[in-house]
Amino acid sequence: MQIKINFIGVAVFVCAFFHISPAFAETPKILISEVQITGGTNHTDDDFIELYNPQSVSVDISRYRLRSKNSSGSEKSVNEIAPGTCIAALGYYLWANKDGVFAESADTKTGATLSANYSLALFVPESAGDTIIDSVSWGGGTHPFDPAVFSFSANPGANESIVRDVADDSWLPSFSTAPTPTKSTGTSCPAPAPDPTPDPTPQPTAPSAIRINEIFPNPKAKSDAGEFIELYNFGTEPADISGWTLRDATKTGKYVFPPGSIIAEAAYLAVTDQSFKLSLNNSSETLSLFDDKDALIDSVHYEKTKEDVSLNYTPAGWRGGAPTPGAANQPNTLPNTKEKVPKRGYRGVAVDFDARGSDADRDTLKHTWDFGDGHKSYKAKTSHIYEENGTYAVTLKTSDARDDVLETFSIKIVSYDHPAVRITALVPNPAGSDTDNEWLILENREKKSVNLKGFGIATGWKNLVNHPIREDFVIGGKKAAKLTRTDSLFTLPN
Repeated sequence: MQIKINFIGVAVFVCAFFHISPAFAETPKILISEVQITGGTNHTDDDFIELYNPQSVSVDISRYRLRSKNSSGSEKSVNEIAPGTCIAALGYYLWANKDGVFAESADTKTGATLSANYSLALFVPESAGDTIIDSVSWGGGTHPFDPAVFSFSANPGANESIVRDVADDSWLPSFSTAPTPTKSTGTSCPAPAPDPTPDPTPQPTAPSAIRINEIFPNPKAKSDAGEFIELYNFGTEPADISGWTLRDATKTGKYVFPPGSIIAEAAYLAVTDQSFKLSLNNSSETLSLFDDKDALIDSVHYEKTKEDVSLNYTPAGWRGGAPTPGAANQPNTLPNTKEKVPKRGYRGVAVDFDARGSDADRDTLKHTWDFGDGHKSYKAKTSHIYEENGTYAVTLKTSDARDDVLETFSIKIVSYDHPAVRITALVPNPAGSDTDNEWLILENREKKSVNLKGFGIATGWKNLVNHPIREDFVIGGKKAAKLTRTDSLFTLPN
């Protein structure tokens, strides 16, 4: 982290998707993508396990089991995933220890812990047998679940994680010092699609190959005129949605599709506020689609919208975009972010935060830092002083014209143990040139040596100017040393 120089003073989501059912004969591939086993001393509960779905459709992981083995081979449960849980296509799912720093941002949490020389495995539900979907071990892997899989020879240290490159399904050879635990954008499973009935002469049917594809709740026009909801048929035959119903979050708001409402295969159908009486809220709204038997087909929840920006379905989650009723979506390209966030800081000392990013659409980016202690900053590059010790969840929101990207980081604030160094003598007005001959005597009153590199000498009359000590300046225990302008470019007022 970047710490401001200390002074020695002279005067210191929304998500909607179709899914793969666990009833399929072939178990879908789910990857263990990142693991952290400790946050260090007094933070050994800062454990997390991140899962990744590389499929192009969502996967039902109900009752999948995470289990661990310790260094003696003893096996125990980490977590059994709750019924009705799905991972979105190309999405994530996060487990964390319930007492750790990641608990509040996790999809699920238990009291299990991970440690050095462990092995970890993801199993199918117990009712389906003991098939291992994925596993990994670290610290030599003396008791791996599967001896054929990759094992790290060393253990990750405090706030380090083992990371998988999900693009080519390979573990990175070195530990990450900047873990990125990622939770899902929504874990509830949609209603399963019924088995299609073969028909030699396909006629319009009512399959569940229909999704809510685009929503435009916040037009710029007066009274939100121009709202629309678009459905898409991703099936291979026409779909008759006569009698189907769209409902909003209220008990009365609904739109029933009239007779003859047919969506061709790979086609779109948009209904506008000229037809429906729904009230699409600009924030905190749920929109649901039911078939003519009142079975839920799809549901979307959103919290916030931007004016004149539509919400677009993508396999990776909902995105803002340009409104395209009845045509293919034009989703926004999310900002590419790169930030510097320290993992540790000192109470009462300014901590630097730096957000940088780019946008393929050339939108102007706005940054909002939430430091986790009730204070915020709207500058990309800023600093903040924490008044109390503790572990804080720092959130960075990067916004372009259509979407917000949220990232969460953890920073631990502790008291700074200042060295017991005192100025015991100084010569502010020496014979000859002041600039060349001024000096200070610094006394180290501790038993151990101290290095003052990075500290500074602050001088001045009304306003202090800091002069950093640029190189190593070591004072032995219970000893003193002379500091000159060779070490710090200070000037002493006469």
